[in-house]
Amino acid sequence: MDRKTIILVAALGLIAGLCAYGARRQYNLKKARALRASFRPHYTNGCYMVKIVDGPAWSIGEFGTFDASSNRLLIEGEDFDAQEFEFILA
Repeated sequence: MDRKTIILVAALGLIAGLCAYGARRQYNLKKARALRASFRPHYTNGCYMVKIVDGPAWSIGEFGTFDASSNRLLIEGEDFDAQEFEFILA
């Protein structure tokens, strides 16, 4: 093969790889948004998406929904008292 053909095949391979990576990433983002929306209660105000930074070991790094009016935290569909956790806005 000559030099131009090798460069063309390498460029096409790179472009195909980037397209496949982008499609997979878009699918994963869509799945994450759907999962997050299914765990989020339907409030009109006082409801915030948060990330747990301190609390029980199983919860650190998890995302949850904080309801400010009742001081409750919803993590993966389970309701907890927000006093037991430290969290930041996500």
